Amino acid sequence: SNVSSPGSLYCVLSGDLDLFNRDAIVPIVLVRNLVILCIAAFLMILHISVFGKLFY
Repeated sequence: SNVSSPGSLYCVLSGDLDLFNRDAIVPIVLVRNLVILCIAAFLMILHISVFGKLFY
């Protein structure tokens, strides 16, 4: 069996996920999504302010 094949890699990753507690995974995902939202909001505000200075 080839260890570097995508199928076995997926099995290893999903197996590792099962080792974690679900209660520990959920906050990590929520925090990651929150960080992404904050970055997107910051970039949007920056984008609007820059274009506002250019056009108004």
